[in-house]
Amino acid sequence: LNLACVGGASDLAMRALSPLTSLTYLNLTDCCNMTDEGLRALAPLTGLTSLDLTNSPWLTDEGLRTLVHLTNLNTLDLVRCLNVTKLGVRALAPLTSLINLFVPPSLFDDKNFPTPC
Repeated sequence: LNLACVGGASDLAMRALSPLTSLTYLNLTDCCNMTDEGLRALAPLTGLTSLDLTNSPWLTDEGLRTLVHLTNLNTLDLVRCLNVTKLGVRALAPLTSLINLFVPPSLFDDKNFPTPC
């Protein structure tokens, strides 16, 4: 389901998606009105394998912690989620099916990711 650039997609809209438990793909790029509450509403979508949250400025580490129930998730995009920190990304460790994780560049530093020779 591609809801990219649906600016009006809000927490209420995310609650409306919760019965779609067989959904495997959800693109919420630029859904700028969604908060952690909306992310919590996605917890029943345990069939999700791909979730794109690019440019979700109101999402925080607290919201990311609610994703640990999405055990089939193999792709998660958090680029331009400016309130996500390393702690939030670490909370995703139980998602052992996660293969592709896209995070804000601000989470990288030279100590953890040195420049290649």
